[in-house]
Parts: sequence; C-alpha cells; structure tokens
Amino acid sequence: MLIYSLENKNSRYVERIDKQEKTINLLKTLKRDESLAIKELSTEYNKIIDKTEMREDVDFHYTLKSLCKEKGVSFWRKTNFDNYSEDKKKECERVKRYLAEHRKYTIQCKVFIDFLIKVLILLLPIAYLVIQFIVNIRGPL
Repeated sequence: MLIYSLENKNSRYVERIDKQEKTINLLKTLKRDESLAIKELSTEYNKIIDKTEMREDVDFHYTLKSLCKEKGVSFWRKTNFDNYSEDKKKECERVKRYLAEHRKYTIQCKVFIDFLIKVLILLLPIAYLVIQFIVNIRGPL
C-alpha cells in the first residue's frame, strides 16, 4: 500500500492537470488577442508551450495499446484492413501511423523492468521477514 501511495504521489497528476488547464486557457486568450504581431505571437506561444509537460513514452504506450484494442488493430502484428468499412479503415490507418512512430519493444522492456523492480521492492522485505522468522524458530546457529 505504501509503494502504491508513493507511486501515485510521484505521478503528480493534479499538478500536471492544472498545468495543462492553465496552458490551454493561456493559448485561448492568446488566440483571441488580435493585436499581437506574428513574431510576438510565436514568442508568446513558445513561452506558454515551454511550461507544459510533454507526455511520457510509457503513458503513450498504454494509451496506444488501449486505442489498438478499441479499434481492433493488433499492437504487435500487422493487421489487414480489407474487410473494414471506409470510416473504420481511416481510423485504423491513423492508429497504424501512431504505431509506426512508436518504439514498442523498447518501451515494453522498460515497462517490464519497472515491473520487476516493483516486485523486488515488494518481495525483498517479505523474504527478509520470512528468513528472520525461520532463523528465530531454529535458534542461533
């Protein structure tokens, strides 16, 4: 439970959401202001965008996996779209372009290693307590 709460706290979802909302509001305000010249506008735009946080690869990986599942596109293999309707083909082609840019094997290894680290963090204290319990039952060597 402690690991979960620390992981959730480190994600800083509330802060990230607040930053995104503020950025979107600033961009909308900037869009409405017609008095700025293009150079000033681009400078102001870049200042605002610099405040935003870019999406992590792992977040994009999970989003892409769920999108593939939702659209019926295979995440790991090429999918044949011949028997799909035109609208469905366009959606699937868009997902396919995302998949082409995505480094799925590298990110999946990163996810797997992260999972192993979390399992070790969880199991090492349990193994230590079990070993201590067994040593205390047997008595000193």
